Amino acid sequence: MAWLLSLGMGVLLGLAACASPSSTGRVIALVPGFPLPIEPIAVEPGEQVTWVNGDPVRGDVQLEFDQVPNAPRVSSKDGVHAARFGAPGTYPYTVTAHTPGGVQLVPRRGEVVVRGRMATAEPTTGKTQAPLAAPSPPAPGPTPSPATDPSPIGTDIARLKGGADVYMAYHYRAEQGIVLRVDRGTAVPAMLSPGSQVILGVTYTVLVPPGAPALALKEVRTIRFGDQDLRRVEKMVTVASGTYSSEHRLTVPPDAAEGPYTVTTLIEVPSATKVGGQVSSMFSVRRP
Repeated sequence: MAWLLSLGMGVLLGLAACASPSSTGRVIALVPGFPLPIEPIAVEPGEQVTWVNGDPVRGDVQLEFDQVPNAPRVSSKDGVHAARFGAPGTYPYTVTAHTPGGVQLVPRRGEVVVRGRMATAEPTTGKTQAPLAAPSPPAPGPTPSPATDPSPIGTDIARLKGGADVYMAYHYRAEQGIVLRVDRGTAVPAMLSPGSQVILGVTYTVLVPPGAPALALKEVRTIRFGDQDLRRVEKMVTVASGTYSSEHRLTVPPDAAEGPYTVTTLIEVPSATKVGGQVSSMFSVRRP
């Protein structure tokens, strides 16, 4: 895919400029059916990000941000999608693609992280500085999480962000109860041979009221070929508030059929039946 993106980048930049002549910022190429970048897109407040369909022959793409506080407005025209970001925070989005025949491809999940501006130090002088006024009391909000969040319990799971970070990013309030957001799924490598191993990953965010006990989650991965379910893998983990990356290593049988495989990862909360979410990813098997 790298050669395709390099070949079309000049055209993409031109399209982006036509869509928003006064814009400056990041330009991200999208290819229908291909995964998004694994790492979140990091921007500064006020910066614009423009997503451009890098291969319209493969299909069209639509981009939509989750309904989170301060989510940006997306302007779309002729395969170009632009959004300008203001308040610091994390903004997940979904890219949906359709083939020219109208078949929907696997939706892809991405994330934009807007970093807070660093404070600029005031120049020092020889004058004595006036004493500072007493700070105002903090506004009501969630109690900060402990300096050290408890480690997740389970195999092949790691915490990416702590409780304090996700409370701030999602403007969480204790009265919201349990909140679960499944951010994205991955399959690495995306192309492999029969008998090889693929790592099925999922990233999700959990928020529970400060002081609440850690939450038990069930991860359910279903591997599908065409319309046939081939395997279902379940794993239990226990986590506190935070963002987590969890993996399952799957060995593809030596006699596996060639072609694309879909992985649907469902995250369930056994103690709260109405809380959950899922995401899909893909990998392909090809014989040498």
